[in-house]
Amino acid sequence: MDSKPATDAHPPSARSRVWSAYWQQGALHSLPTSFPDNYEGEIREFWAGMLAGLDARHRMLDIGTGNGALPRLALDLRGHDSPQVDAIDAAHVAPDWHSALPASTRGRIRFHGHVHAEQLPFPDGHFDLVTSQYGFEYTDTAATAAEAWRVLREGGRLGLVMHHAGSRLHLVAAAEAEGAAVVSGPAGFLQRAMDLIPWLAMAARGEVQQLRATPAAGKAREDFNAAAAALGARIETGQDSGLLADVREYVFRLVQALQGGRVDESAARAHLASYMDTVAHAQVRSAELCRHALTEDGMQRLHATLADAGFSDLRASTLRHDGMLMGWGLQAVRA
Repeated sequence: MDSKPATDAHPPSARSRVWSAYWQQGALHSLPTSFPDNYEGEIREFWAGMLAGLDARHRMLDIGTGNGALPRLALDLRGHDSPQVDAIDAAHVAPDWHSALPASTRGRIRFHGHVHAEQLPFPDGHFDLVTSQYGFEYTDTAATAAEAWRVLREGGRLGLVMHHAGSRLHLVAAAEAEGAAVVSGPAGFLQRAMDLIPWLAMAARGEVQQLRATPAAGKAREDFNAAAAALGARIETGQDSGLLADVREYVFRLVQALQGGRVDESAARAHLASYMDTVAHAQVRSAELCRHALTEDGMQRLHATLADAGFSDLRASTLRHDGMLMGWGLQAVRA
């Protein structure tokens, strides 16, 4: 089998489009508010341990790489001794930091978008280390475990960092997914704002008499005000990960810009439609995290899955940062 996969091995799905849009915004990883740059603390220490003993002669496969947090961390930790890396993701990935590297270094890290972990286009026994950070648990774990075992050499190692169902990250994601659902939909705050835009544009043009003669305009304003009041009450109760307050602020600023003539109706609609897509994408990503985060029982099942695939010496741990539970760490060896 050719060791170089086609970058579009699978057509992009709705899920991959959501993640492609996220990675195109430039975030290095999926937790930018927790780690402004790359991962620190116990997560960094975990990967430093997995990379120990590897050098430029070795090969590493990173599954669910996103914008390449682990390949970059390997480069930061090991420098010229960092292993050669193939980094795959089901989404489209092309991180700016990688294109900015010197050619000699850039060629040692290869990104492959639209490649699925359950069907790896690499030869048997090709890698010394397979890694995944907040990615493995999103896949069909039995199929991915079998593929990871296949592409690892005998004695090669598997290192995983995965979401923990008891983590603060899981709690925040649940609140964000619920909040996104609250402001979305045909009766949600965002749609009420969209319905109000034509009438606000009329008011900005000075067409006050026409507005007063149009019952639909009054109804749109009443519906928007009611949705805004309900949103405000929810924020006041503390049922907010920050997303709801951000949504309210964005909409109010857009309304003010429309009323002040700084944007016209067409531009306001386009801005709001794009923002609605952003919120919908955040809901998908947060709901996925919640669905795939592992409980204690889930970790036990994953242990069994990896053992069935042929892995041995399985060791699980919890990883924290600043006292906050960040996820599971798991190491295994290809028997």
